[in-house]
Formats: sequence, C-alpha cells, structure tokens
Amino acid sequence: MASKAVGAKYGVAKKATLIPVKITSVLDDMLDAFELIADDLDPDGKPGRGMYTSRLYQPKINRSHFNSAMKAVVVSSMSFGEGFTHDTAIADSKGKALKTYMDDIIALGTPIITSAGNHGEERPKIDQMPQVFEDGDFPIINVGAVNYQGKLWSHSQDGDQVTIYAPGDKAEAQSKNDKAPLEGEGTSIAAPAVAGLIATCKIHAPISCEHTLTLYDYV
Repeated sequence: MASKAVGAKYGVAKKATLIPVKITSVLDDMLDAFELIADDLDPDGKPGRGMYTSRLYQPKINRSHFNSAMKAVVVSSMSFGEGFTHDTAIADSKGKALKTYMDDIIALGTPIITSAGNHGEERPKIDQMPQVFEDGDFPIINVGAVNYQGKLWSHSQDGDQVTIYAPGDKAEAQSKNDKAPLEGEGTSIAAPAVAGLIATCKIHAPISCEHTLTLYDYV
C-alpha cells in the first residue's frame, strides 16, 4: 500500500522517492527481487550473486554508494509458505538463499520492513518467510496491525518476532485505481506506514552506524 508510505495525502514520508519492485506470489520472484535490490544499493559489491548460492559475505561497501544505502528503506508485504519456524526456514534451500540476499542489504545499513501476516485467527504466530527469519542477529522489522486504540487487529499475526505495531484496522489510505480514499485493513497497510516513518527518521536523524541493529533498537 504505497499511499501509506509516500502518498501525497496519507503518506508518512511524502517527499520520499518510491522505487517499486513488482513480483508475483512465487518465492523465486522474491529471490530475484532482493538480488536486484542488493545490486542496486551496492553495484560494486560481490560479483556474480548467483541464485540459490549459500555464502557468508559482508559486502565491501563503496563509499559512493554508502549514502544511498543508508538513506534507503526496503519494505515488503509479501510472504511465502506456512508453518515455518526460524530453524526450518533457514534450513530450506530457497529460504537460505533469500536470507543471504537480505543479509547483504542489512549489512549495507538499509533496514528491511515486512508485514507480520494476516492469518492470525488460524495461525497466531508468525510462520512465513521472510518474516520468520527475524532474530537477534537478523534485525528485519516485522510490523503487526492494531486499531487506533492500540488493540491487536483480529487477523494480525503476532508473537516474539513482531517488532512494532501500526494502524491496520480501518486505516485511511488511497485507492491505486481511482485515487479515492479508502479504509484499508491488514499488516500490509501497517508496514508501509512504519517504513515511511523510518525513512523520515533516517533523513532528519541519521544513524551513524553501518548496521541496522542500531536502527532496530531505535524503532
């Protein structure tokens, strides 16, 4: 829901630049997407980022790209699979590859914000990739949905891996079709609002750290 992040009326970061990466509901597409994002943020990073490769790698950050990476925020409302735990997700071959690409982005100082998921009535805890990757060494920011009184939205997934909550129950937004106002529901409308807030904070109060663990604590 881009209008919550950068929209002229409802966006939190109204002057931010949106660079969309469109994917389908296929995990291979998300792998491609995060590889493209990592390459865009650090074009001179590790060459030959290959699909499904397992690698432990800290990017050699080119100073000319560092400022762009430090100003950037990545937000995703997509998720894949169900019933995963942290350990089973990173043991999955595609899960391992996805986490590696995301590791590269985080190491550049760019936070990754994801929606916690909308299956809370059937599966209360986060159980999808990439959200389930979150741990103390992998500080993606999972956003749950609440109403304007701070009560958890009934469909929002929750648990220890949720980082923060934002309005996602009858939240004001804008239709992408006719630009008419609408009341949206879901963690996918909560996550862009948090992404917009972080983008604004990074411009006005930059974090002097090359790792997003600092920003994670800041949130």
